[in-house]
Amino acid sequence: DTEHREKIISALSVESGMRILDLGCGSGYLTFAIAKTNEDVYVTGLDIVTNTLIENEKQAKQEGIGNIEFVSYEDGVVNVKLQGACSGCAGAQMTLKNGIQRVLQEQFPDDVKSVESV
Repeated sequence: DTEHREKIISALSVESGMRILDLGCGSGYLTFAIAKTNEDVYVTGLDIVTNTLIENEKQAKQEGIGNIEFVSYEDGVVNVKLQGACSGCAGAQMTLKNGIQRVLQEQFPDDVKSVESV
């Protein structure tokens, strides 16, 4: 419900300029709420259900939400689009493998084989 969602978002202490990764975003319950109420925050939703991600992308486009994206997942590979300074930095591969991939494999050990940049 709305009260529950607002309590979670409040506990996150979202600040201007943050980049937030919503692991296991499902229908975008928190992803959309964070993006809509914090236009200067960039939110990425990740889930292992591809059809859900497609529907979330459609909804974001329909609602004109520009500070949100949903990351694809197929056959154990999470496809991440690096943006901003990270897209061309020398440490991008290290960030993918030692940061994002490690966290996702801890959360979804049987599902995530690797994280790749697209």
